[in-house]
Amino acid sequence: MALKGSPGRPRLSDAQIARLEQELQRGPLVHGWADQRWTPTRVKTLIGPLCHVSYTVEGTWWLLRRHSWSWRSQPGGCSSGTMRRTSETPTLASLRVS
Repeated sequence: MALKGSPGRPRLSDAQIARLEQELQRGPLVHGWADQRWTPTRVKTLIGPLCHVSYTVEGTWWLLRRHSWSWRSQPGGCSSGTMRRTSETPTLASLRVS
């Protein structure tokens, strides 16, 4: 019997991915955040009402990596309300697909 991955892990359709990319390109300010940083937590928050799917922060990070979105660190940034060293703070740098 072949395993198909975790049954609890939701997948977004191609149409949902395209819609998410459009919304990410519009920027965090449009979605009510005070700055232009996309963090995994913010993207997770956006996915819920947009796609009617619940992801964890880690699942969101893996989703974005799977779709070749790149990340960079922001000096003095924080993610999920927890201060971290600059090199550990992921923020969405761009929506360039490799």
